[in-house]
Amino acid sequence: MFLLGAINPKLVLLWGKEKTRKKVGIYFGIPFFVFIVLLAISIPSNEQENKNMDELTYIKNYAGEIIPAILLGLASFDLYVAAWSEDWPYETGLQNIKDNAYNIIKVNEQYWTNDFPNIEEVKKWSIIRGRGDPVREEWEIEGQELAEALLDIKDTSTGFAGVLHEAYRAGENWVDQLTVSQVSYRKNVEKSLERLNWLLYREE
Repeated sequence: MFLLGAINPKLVLLWGKEKTRKKVGIYFGIPFFVFIVLLAISIPSNEQENKNMDELTYIKNYAGEIIPAILLGLASFDLYVAAWSEDWPYETGLQNIKDNAYNIIKVNEQYWTNDFPNIEEVKKWSIIRGRGDPVREEWEIEGQELAEALLDIKDTSTGFAGVLHEAYRAGENWVDQLTVSQVSYRKNVEKSLERLNWLLYREE
C-alpha cells in the first residue's frame, strides 16, 4: 500500500480532500518502516542458527538415543531377578526402578532360608548363567555368588537411579528452553520424560 500510494496517492487514500504523498507517508509509511525493522530483527544470524541447530541435534539425540540407552542399561541390572519373565525388560519383568534400586537387598534376603540358599532361586540363577541345574554340593556356592551379585546389582542400580534422576531433570530443563519452532523435538523429549517419570514415580 505504501509503495502503491507513493506512485499514486489517489489509489490508496479513499478519504479526505488532501491526497498527497505526505499523507501516504504518515498513514502507511510509518507502519511499513516498523514492519521492516521488526523483520530485520526477527531474522536470526548465522551464529544463532548454528547454535539452534546444535541444540536441536543435542535434543534429538537426547530424546532418541541417550534416554533409551539409560533405560536399557538400567534394565540390564535387573537381569538376574527378572530374566525369566516373558515381558522383560519393560513390563512385569522390570519393577519400579526407584524402589528396586534401594530395596533389592530385601530380595536377596528372601533367597536364604535358615542360612541356606533357596534352591529354586539358585537353580534359576545357575541356569541363566549357563551352568545348568546345580547338584546339591553346589547349592551353597551358587547361592553365595547369587547373594554377592545381588549386592553388586543393588549398589550399581542405586548409582544408575541417580543418573536417571539427573537425566530426567536435564530433560525438563531442555523442554523449558525449546521454542515454538521446535515442537517436534519437544514432543520427543516430553514422551521420553513421561516414560522416565512413569518408571521413577509410578505407584505399585
